[in-house]
Amino acid sequence: MIRNQLLVCAGGACITSGEKSVKDVLVDELKKNGIEDEVQVIETGCMGACDLGPIVVVYPEGTFYQKVTVENAGLIVNEHLVKGRTVSELLYSEPTSERKAQTSGDIPFYTRQVKRVLRNCGVIDPLSIEEYIARDGYFALGKALEMTPDDIIGVVLDSGLRGRGGAGFPTGLKWKATRAAQGSPKYVVCNGDEGDPGAFMDRSVLEGDPHSIIEAMAIAG
Repeated sequence: MIRNQLLVCAGGACITSGEKSVKDVLVDELKKNGIEDEVQVIETGCMGACDLGPIVVVYPEGTFYQKVTVENAGLIVNEHLVKGRTVSELLYSEPTSERKAQTSGDIPFYTRQVKRVLRNCGVIDPLSIEEYIARDGYFALGKALEMTPDDIIGVVLDSGLRGRGGAGFPTGLKWKATRAAQGSPKYVVCNGDEGDPGAFMDRSVLEGDPHSIIEAMAIAG
């Protein structure tokens, strides 16, 4: 029976900071303590706070550990999971007050955010369709299958949804023009190009929540 999950951020910055080695240490320590069948280690998409990586979040309590290294990763298993003690030295500390944050909800960087497109990134296993479905994944596709193409386009137009590129072109207008265009067959292409320097919005979604892309493409088709 699974009693805990260790969510390890596998975003680009965390990988560069040694996430893979940290994950290996966690897995090894779980085996040494004989609790590998009770604790899941899951790599997620980017959690957003790249300067704090590698990041490990312990569920169900949501304890947020930052700047985890191969030298201190074992403490998460031996102290937190085995002895029930929070590893205070790995908690985020407010620069001004030095107050320790237990969860991401205690960190200003996260409390000021309302995630929509990135709502699943850093929360689910991006390779698990079951976890995506558990967060209402493919619900919209099921609803779309009961609608006509024109009705779907109408909903997208009314929503005001726009592209995530610099132009912010209305998605509904693009779908409407494509539907009206002559020629067959038509194709849905996922454009994951990031031409702007420092732009990672496409990569974050593709790596952290790929099923949302697949669902959207299925609806568009």
